[in-house]
Parts: sequence; C-alpha cells; structure tokens
Amino acid sequence: MELDKTTRKKLIWWLVGVVAFIWLLCNLSLTARILRNILGLLSPFITGITIAFVLNVPMVLLEKKLFANFTPFGLPGKRFKRPAALGVTLIAFGGVLAAVLFWVLPGIARSLSALAMQLPGLLQTLEEHAGHLGERYPQLAQWLTDRQWDIQHLEATVMEFFQEKAGSMLGSTLEMLGAFVHGITNFSLGLVFAFYLLLQKEKLGRQGKKILRAFLPTLATEKILSFLSLCNKTFSGFLSGQCLESFLLGSMFFAVMSLLQFPYALMTGLIMAVASLIPIFGAIIGCLGGMLLMWIAEPDKTLWFLLLFFVLQQIEGNFIYPHVVGNSVGLPAIWVLTAVTLGGGIGGLFGMFLSIPLASICYTLLKQEVRRKEKEKKQIIRKKEESPQSASISPQKEKTS
Repeated sequence: MELDKTTRKKLIWWLVGVVAFIWLLCNLSLTARILRNILGLLSPFITGITIAFVLNVPMVLLEKKLFANFTPFGLPGKRFKRPAALGVTLIAFGGVLAAVLFWVLPGIARSLSALAMQLPGLLQTLEEHAGHLGERYPQLAQWLTDRQWDIQHLEATVMEFFQEKAGSMLGSTLEMLGAFVHGITNFSLGLVFAFYLLLQKEKLGRQGKKILRAFLPTLATEKILSFLSLCNKTFSGFLSGQCLESFLLGSMFFAVMSLLQFPYALMTGLIMAVASLIPIFGAIIGCLGGMLLMWIAEPDKTLWFLLLFFVLQQIEGNFIYPHVVGNSVGLPAIWVLTAVTLGGGIGGLFGMFLSIPLASICYTLLKQEVRRKEKEKKQIIRKKEESPQSASISPQKEKTS
C-alpha cells in the first residue's frame, strides 16, 4: 500500500518525536542540565510574566472603574487609559512597599526588641521551674548534672570549626553575593518586560491568536484559547480575592487587638495576614504564632487571644471570605483540602498556594467533559427511542397512500 505525501510527513514527525523522547530518557542528567540552562536564560521573562500577571489584576480594575471616562485635556482617553491605570498601580505598590519599610518593619523591630528584653525574665522563670522540678525529681537533676557541657571544650570546637570552614564560608558568601546581584538583575529586566506586556497585552494577544490559527486546526485553537481564558479567570479571581481577604483579616486583628490593648498587635496582624495566604493550614499557623507571642509577653491573655481568634475567624469565614473570594474558584471543600494537602507535600508553601487554582481548573475541565458526555449519551438514547416510532409510523402511511 502506497502512502500519500501528508501521511508520510506525519509518520516522519512521529518517528522523530519517538526517537527524541527515547534519547531524552536515556540521557536524563544531560536533559536536566539543558533544562536548567534554558530556564536560567528564560528566568527574566518568566519573572516578567509573573509580575505582569500580578499587576494586571489591580490595573484592569482601575482601568474599568476609575479611568472608564478618562479624557485628559479633551483628548481621546483610550490611548492614555492604560498608562494611567498602570501608573496608579505602581504608585499603590510603591506606597505599600514604603509603608512596609518605614512603618511595619520599625514596628516589628520594636516588638522584637521588647521581646528580647522580656526573654531574661522568661528564662529565669523557666530556671525556677527547672529548680522545682529538680527538687521533686532528684534523679533527673543528677542525670542532667552529670552531662553538663565543658564550656572550654565547646569553645575550642567552635573555633576549630570556623578555622577549617573559613575558606568555604568565604566562597559561599561570594556565591550568595553573586546570586543576589543576579537576582536583582533578573528582577529589573523582568520588571521592564512586564511593563511592555501590560501596555501591549491586547496586541500580543492578537498576534498569539494569529499564530495559533495559522499553524493549528480550528478546533485545537479554540480549545487552547478556552483553556487559557479559564486559567486567567481562575488565577486572577483567586489571587485578587485571597490578597484582599488576607489584608482585611490582618487589619481586623491589628485593630481589635490594639483596641483591647493586647501586646504585639502589629506583629500578630502581620502574621495572620501572611499566614492566611496559605489555604486551610494558614489559620492554624497564624493562631500558633499569635499564642506564642501572647504566652511570652502576657501569659494571662493567651486564652483570651485564642477566644478572639475563634471569633474573628468565624466572622472572616462566614462574612468576609464568601463575599470577597466568593465562588471565583468554584471548588468543593473536600477537593480544596485534598488539593492543599497534595500541593503542600509536593511544593511546600508555594505548592499550597498554587494547588487550589490548579485543582479548580482541572475540576472545571472535568465537569465540562462530563456534561458533554452526558449530553451525547442523552442524544443517542433519544434517537434510539425515536427510531422505532418512525419505523412503525411509516408502514401506516404507505397503507393509507
């Protein structure tokens, strides 16, 4: 059987793909090194895409709400609307960064200094408890006394360690400095690339659609565009809602704790805001951090803080989260828990954060496919039910004719 030209081309491409895949499997170390080099070269662009995606959420909101009818000096505002929205977004992020540097960080430094001043009293209290414990259990005290460290031997060991590791530590310091400079350079290039992406995203989108339609079939192009639209909608909704919810929760803790004169209100509010970015397990982490601060500063208020945490958590879970985040993710609670657990096991905290939107995308695609299959089966059953009726009606028509 002789194959036509199109079939021969497909077979050749399939054969090349299979050979390349087998070669990659046989040279995994070389493949990993090549991928690392490629990712290193593309890191500024990946950083730029990430920055553009984060800045795009508030920029689109400002562009639609604040600058909807923006006409500077009587000129058409369509050309100036995007740069104005981007400029306000950058000013807002700069203001947040300045607030963190000049207000939040000094407050944290004051809290840490106060915490350091209270540590000697805490250590003395622990020592007193240890003394009472030694009086009640003399055998335990004797066992600890027999195993006291030789301070001079410990100092000699530390000095020997630093003398031996001085060269390697210097090399590690230089490597860290080089990595820091490389990171700053990549971030700067990524920021510039993000500006171009945000200012020309519609043009780049049209060009991407033209490329897909030129090289792919129409059905494949529509599926890819639908998938990308779903990803953008899910990640944007989750990111904007989660960040706003974290800000409101942290501000609520800071305001209520300041009003009730709890210690470390700023630090606790910051801990709760950052921890709430982690779905499900973030609330537990924030609660444990706040209880630890309360126990160190004023132990009598630890239980009151726990009660305050449960009250504010109920307000956040029943009123703030449904209205702020809403159904932007559209994932049932059991799959949220499953996604967060698997994401944390695979990618740690970053995996927990990304697991919910990724699981939501998979859930939506699976739901669409199930609905499509059910619709097809219903159509097949309907045709089978209608076919005997048409067969029984046709002889009657022939007899009457």
